[in-house]
Amino acid sequence: MARSIPILRYRHVSPDGGPLTVSPSHFDQQMTLLANEGWQTLDTATLLACLAGDKAIPERACLISFDGGFLDNYVYAWPILQRYRLTAALFLVTGWIGDGSPRLADPANLPERIDHLSCLAAIEAGRADEVMLRWSEIQRMRASGHIEIHAGGHRPRRWNPETETREQCLADLTRELSQSRGLILRHTGEVERQLGWTGFGFDGAPDADYREAARKAGFRIHYTEEPGPNLRGDDPARIRRFNVENEPPTWLASRLKSYSSSIRGTLRARIREA
Repeated sequence: MARSIPILRYRHVSPDGGPLTVSPSHFDQQMTLLANEGWQTLDTATLLACLAGDKAIPERACLISFDGGFLDNYVYAWPILQRYRLTAALFLVTGWIGDGSPRLADPANLPERIDHLSCLAAIEAGRADEVMLRWSEIQRMRASGHIEIHAGGHRPRRWNPETETREQCLADLTRELSQSRGLILRHTGEVERQLGWTGFGFDGAPDADYREAARKAGFRIHYTEEPGPNLRGDDPARIRRFNVENEPPTWLASRLKSYSSSIRGTLRARIREA
């Protein structure tokens, strides 16, 4: 049975609950599971080396990822990762990230509600800084060695055929993805080629035109919303992740077991976990 690398996908870690959110207590329990059971949290360079066949896939290895760049990741998730000496990749929607001094990692700095729908409402109202990370905080997280930074697009974008042609949409998408890549380069000093595709066309439903737009913008490696195993020799433009739910560690243990093997991971993915 071929060995696979499970990739965990989080958005929010917050006590306010709601969709796409794991509570700090459950996140702590899930990270405790990884630490106590000897799971190695890979960086993306090691992941890619394993998929390319340049390194053997370890017996207990996974990658933790966060999409968006929400403030609660800084307040709640990052301290827990540091406590257990675990690492994660953060895929930023760069158009939502602001400037300013770092805020203290203290829940008192969060707005009254930080659930996902409230975050989107704040962003729509022009108050993204209340719910999103600042570049100074991102640099602080990155300097800790527990968080690596990658692009998650510049803003969620979907084609509206009533206002633009598909060609116009793809041209704008390529431009915005290039802008996102430039922002990551400016703030990290590293050439960016990895994209955690958040809210775009081929998440779970591959779209060749959207992939081509990302390729033109300089992205060769794509992390999708599509669950499934990640095996030696797989296409790095279609790396699979599963969504982590607000569940106790036994839930996560069962998913790690499934997505650590080619057969079990494929069967689990057919359930099409949301």
